[in-house]
Formats: sequence, structure tokens, C-alpha cells
Amino acid sequence: MQLKHAFLVLFAPFVLFVFSGCSAANVFAKPTATLPATVAATDDAALQAAATNVVQAMALVNYKDPTPWETALLNLSNDDGKKFWQTNFDNMLKDVLAHKRIAEKVTVDQVVVAGRQTMTDAQGKVTAAAIVLVTGKMNYSDDQGEHADMPISQPMLFANTDGAWRFVEFVPPSALATPTP
Repeated sequence: MQLKHAFLVLFAPFVLFVFSGCSAANVFAKPTATLPATVAATDDAALQAAATNVVQAMALVNYKDPTPWETALLNLSNDDGKKFWQTNFDNMLKDVLAHKRIAEKVTVDQVVVAGRQTMTDAQGKVTAAAIVLVTGKMNYSDDQGEHADMPISQPMLFANTDGAWRFVEFVPPSALATPTP
């Protein structure tokens, strides 16, 4: 959690800019920190693909068998991300099961890399972190009928310690707000 706290303090103003609806694509085109050798400075495509995969896995749930949904999310996550999902699976499934939701389609419109940071721990292990905002839409059906083009807007924290971007946790916009004096 130390990584998340440091990241949020450094990048909160930039992420708030993104969440406010302004386009930040050009503002964050270049990395804001030197990345470790295992993380290329131009790996936006890998980060965007990881974020897209998480949103698709997260949205594509079927109340009849949530096990593949859970497995997919765990496979896309690092250890902290796995703990996040395991802690939240029951709450997330509550509404899905109650309303017999079956997701049919997910479309990701945009993945914005809102900021990056690297940290080195006492043992010299380098971790790259990034906050991304994924927007899109999904179609699903439930006991209320068909729901088309329901909006998705999900900020997430990702980490990379081994050359692969992995989900860590959701980043609520309220956590990114800068305290006022």
C-alpha cells in the first residue's frame, strides 16, 4: 500500500484533470519517471492491453457460473490485486446474482494512462506503477431486461515488477482528491 499512497500523492492533480473530463492524452504521452529495464518506456500498448483485459474480464460475468469470472480476474492481478478481488468478490457478485445478470458484450473506447511512477524497495526491487482510466460501454441482460451501451468509467492502479502489467486495485476518484487547507 506504500506504493499506492506515494503514487496518489504525486499524481493526484494530474488524475483529477483526467477525471474532470478533460483530454489528457498529450499531457501524459511521455512517461513521468524513469522506468526499470524490464519496463520499456514505450510500453503503453502493454499497459493499455492489460487494462482492457481487466475491464473486459470484470464486466463479462454470468450469474449462472461466476467461477470463470473470478479465475480470469485473479489471473490478471498481482498478489495485492488477488487480495483485492478475494476481499470484494462477494459484494461484487451480490447484485449480479440477485438480478440474474449475464454480460453479453464489452467495448473499450479509451484507455488513458494518467500517470506513472517507479519505486525501489530496500532490497532493490523496482516496481513501476500506473494509474489508468478505462472508458467504454457494456451490454447485459438481467431480470429487468436488456441493457445496451451502459457506460464504463473505471480508474485502476497497475503494477509491473516482472515485465508484465498486473491489476492492483480500483482507484476511486475521491481518493485522488487533493485535501484543501
